[in-house]
Amino acid sequence: MKELRQKLGMSQQIFATTLGVSIVSIGRWERGERSILLTLEQVRILIQLLQTAEWDIDEFFSRAKQFEIACTK
Repeated sequence: MKELRQKLGMSQQIFATTLGVSIVSIGRWERGERSILLTLEQVRILIQLLQTAEWDIDEFFSRAKQFEIACTK
């Protein structure tokens, strides 16, 4: 997540606001302290951010498996 955020030139606050999560969550995700739990709408936004960054979506999710990304309702 940190690499994506930095590639987009976003601060943690802007990234958090864009995804609709707290800045605390962003910090914990970037330090690998918490699993990444996203709603389907947040996943849609994340995919848009990945496309904006011209980042391979499959590669991102393959790398992110170690952080247990999950969708919530």
